[in-house]
Amino acid sequence: MKKRFMALILAGIIITSLAACADSNVGEQLTWAAVTTSSISSFAIRSDGTLWAWGNNEDGQLGDGTTRNRRRPVRILDDVTAVSASRSYTMAIRGDGSLWAWGRGTLGDGEYHFTAVTRPARIMDDVIAVSSTSLHVMVIRSDNSLWAWGWNKQGQLSSAATADDVFSPIRIWDDVAMVSTGSRHTAAIRTDGSLWTWGGNNVGQIGDGGEVGHQHIRTAPVLIMEDVVHVAADHATTKAISADGSLWVWGENRRGQLGDGTTERRNSPVMITDDVSFVACGGGEFTMAIRSDGSLWAWGDNRRGQLGDGTTVDQHSPIKIMEDVASVATGFYHTIVIMTDGSMWAWGRNNYGQLGNGTLENQLTPVEISARRR
Repeated sequence: MKKRFMALILAGIIITSLAACADSNVGEQLTWAAVTTSSISSFAIRSDGTLWAWGNNEDGQLGDGTTRNRRRPVRILDDVTAVSASRSYTMAIRGDGSLWAWGRGTLGDGEYHFTAVTRPARIMDDVIAVSSTSLHVMVIRSDNSLWAWGWNKQGQLSSAATADDVFSPIRIWDDVAMVSTGSRHTAAIRTDGSLWTWGGNNVGQIGDGGEVGHQHIRTAPVLIMEDVVHVAADHATTKAISADGSLWVWGENRRGQLGDGTTERRNSPVMITDDVSFVACGGGEFTMAIRSDGSLWAWGDNRRGQLGDGTTVDQHSPIKIMEDVASVATGFYHTIVIMTDGSMWAWGRNNYGQLGNGTLENQLTPVEISARRR
């Protein structure tokens, strides 16, 4: 059973950890493996391992040596296997297992960077997975140990951290197969398939059915579910996929982001749909899910057209957006997908060029992002 969960979880990590997008003026057409986003920037990894970035760059989070925003993808780093992006900084794992960081904030090198680090800097080695928010970072090493740093005022690093602010990696747990960070909480799947959460519970994002509010912090991991193969946490919700493909959700729901047809907050798991292979959370207020047939479904906040259905109307239940989707990433108000043919498409808000199509215009329906070798 343990081997089965590890295989399923590893497949999910491989899907989510590839990220890439490209820019430039001349050259051959590229294909992409997958994509990831922060709230207002985007990143993607090409099949050759090159990392590309675009969108907001005021904190140096794109890693191109500048603080200039980019409307099209620019090449950042080679031999990249995984990326996690937060509002002001970015983390990337390279093929040798080394973790690199850049931007502004708690990069994990022992200090808080008030000014931008505009080029990738090596942080630690032997890393297989990383998840970050603007407040804290979680890393899994090859022995399945979980390491963390960043802000801990609501216990999101767990009781293993004895300080409110941690600037260097500390070991906090063992036997962890997958981890996902929300701004105030953390969710982790252990190697036996059990799902645990800890940290702030102001809107029920812990999911244990207990008391909700800013004062009800869980500083130690709480067991939520068994038989889980994928988890996604965001600002105020948590979503989990069981081994049978069923999707479970809990937390804030004011814009229908849980997808249960209501706007009622949930403090314990609610089953939404089945046959789901991947789920992504957008800014805490919208959700994207890929089913096993490759169809993409969306629900929640749609004020900037981030659902991709051609409207700006919120959806409180899943609606089908498109077919043949291999991976999806969600920013605060934008969405980017990689199709099964390797092409990349984007929609939603574009005020910083985070869609990567060379404009600053919002898009209510998917537009293809061309990528050329520089």
